[in-house]
Amino acid sequence: MKFRPSTLGLLFAITFLLVLVFHLPLRWARALQCQGAEGSLWSGHCASLAWSAAGSAMPLGDVSWSMRPARLLRARLAFDVHVQRGGSQARALAQLGFGTLELLELTARGPLDPALVKGFPPGWSGELDVVGARVRLEGGKLTALDGSFVARNLVSQLPHPTTWGSYQLRIAPRVGGGLAPGELKDLDGPLQLRGTLTLAPDFSWQLEGGVATRPGADPGLAQQLQYLGAPDAQGLRPFSLAGS
Repeated sequence: MKFRPSTLGLLFAITFLLVLVFHLPLRWARALQCQGAEGSLWSGHCASLAWSAAGSAMPLGDVSWSMRPARLLRARLAFDVHVQRGGSQARALAQLGFGTLELLELTARGPLDPALVKGFPPGWSGELDVVGARVRLEGGKLTALDGSFVARNLVSQLPHPTTWGSYQLRIAPRVGGGLAPGELKDLDGPLQLRGTLTLAPDFSWQLEGGVATRPGADPGLAQQLQYLGAPDAQGLRPFSLAGS
C-alpha cells in the first residue's frame, strides 16, 4: 500500500500526539485545577485555572487555548494561550515536547499581583509590562529566559507613601542557546540604577550593579545609600543581591 506525503504527515502527527500525551508528566496534570471547563484539547476554555504546588494553590484566572496542529510535524504539541485575571492579561504560544516546556511570543500587561509574584513585598503596588518574552524549561531546569520586562509606577506604602518610578529588565537571546545575562536600568523615579542579572538553571539569580539618587530625591534615601560604600566615577554606589 502506498501513502501520499500528506497522508504520511497526518499519520506521523497522530502518532506523535498520542505518544506525547501519554508521556506527559503526571505531576503536571495533578498540579492543574480547572473549574468551568469547556471545549476539547484542540480548542477550549477554563473559567478558573489554578496551579497547586507546595500545598498552596496559585490562581491563574480565566484561560482559553487553541491548538496549532501544524507544529505536531515539528514534534511539538503547541497551543495559543490567552489568560485573563482581573485587570491583567497575557498571551503566549505554549509548546510541549519530550521533557521540554516553552512559552514563546509571551506578552503580558497588568497590575503586579502578590498572588502571582512570590516575594513581592507587602504594601507595594505597580504595573508589569512584558513584551516578546521566551521561557524554556527542560527536565525541570531553566534553560532559556529572554525578553523585555518593565515594572512601572512602583509605589510603597510603608513607612510612608513613596514613589519609586519605573525600571526595565532586558535579556537578549544568547546565540547558541543558554541563559544570557540581563541588563537592569531605571526609566524614571528618584533612583539612578544600572545592574546585571545573572540566572542559573536551578532558578537561582544574582544581581550586581550600582545605584545613586537623582537631584531632588528624598535626602533620607541618599543617606541610606551611603551604607553601600563609596561611589564610583559615575557616582553609583555598588550593590549585590542574590536569591532563588
